[in-house]
Amino acid sequence: MRRDSEVDSAADGSALRATRYLVVFAHPDSESFSAALCRNAVDGLREAGHHVDLIDLYAEGFDPRMSTAERQAYESPTPILSAQIERYADLVRRAQGLVFVYPTWWWGLPAIMKGWLERVLVPGVSFVL
Repeated sequence: MRRDSEVDSAADGSALRATRYLVVFAHPDSESFSAALCRNAVDGLREAGHHVDLIDLYAEGFDPRMSTAERQAYESPTPILSAQIERYADLVRRAQGLVFVYPTWWWGLPAIMKGWLERVLVPGVSFVL
């Protein structure tokens, strides 16, 4: 089993360091073009020797709506109130790289992805107020 700190040699003799990536995928159809892009990204990263964690928001039944309690706790020392969100936040904290795979709908990202960003990338996880 590889560790994030393991170093391999590239074909040109330079050192390659395995990186931990978090891939967040948002599309309801597992046979969509976006799903194929996600599979290719995950496979390519793994084939390159990196560790990949994958979150499939639709498959996991993620609820993108921020509750009143979450909004009220947003700027508190404990903005995360859900076990599911805490698991996602832990994955973000451990990741050295983030990859988001989603279609552009109506000139923007799907609501499920926007909700994930707003509920997971809270103060203390991705920034400090």
